[in-house]
Amino acid sequence: MKKIIIFFFCILSLNSCFGQNKSDQKQTLGFNIPAGMYILDSAILNWKDQAFKILALEKKANKENTQHNSLQIIILKKVENEFIEVKSNKNIVFKYDDNCPADGFQKIVVKNNYFTIEQVYCKDFLFVNSYTTFRFDEKTNEIVMHKYSEAYTSRSDPDKLIPNKMKAIKDFGKIQFEGVTQELLIKLIK
Repeated sequence: MKKIIIFFFCILSLNSCFGQNKSDQKQTLGFNIPAGMYILDSAILNWKDQAFKILALEKKANKENTQHNSLQIIILKKVENEFIEVKSNKNIVFKYDDNCPADGFQKIVVKNNYFTIEQVYCKDFLFVNSYTTFRFDEKTNEIVMHKYSEAYTSRSDPDKLIPNKMKAIKDFGKIQFEGVTQELLIKLIK
């Protein structure tokens, strides 16, 4: 009997924890997720005395897909007990290509005052791992693109060594977060 009671309380506590995470998602953020969207990935960036939350939003209609393309990236800043939107970009994560079996968006990675959007797309007969890194500029308080790099894998010969490519802010100048597009990133590496 004691085991049954313990089991019941374990199930009850697990259920309440999982329920709280889903139902309080909007309350925790203090930010209204646009209708028809859900959070695919998020990361918290603590910089100086500020906290930012970076969200990758995807349409709910695409939730079951293994490919995650055309996402909206939103940057929220914590003000008192709420997160408010400070920047948004719908053009960083590449559009769907029906001739490409790549997975699209992979994840958001944060380190110090930098964050990277990782994604995979196809170029000719190559899989391209794309890394777009942004920096919170300490002097101007702007969010600017710091570097862009690509790593290649041949779809027909995965063992073939293909040199990576990278461009940094010294190569392309100051580009604001909102100004980064798929077309711009592709032009950088040509």
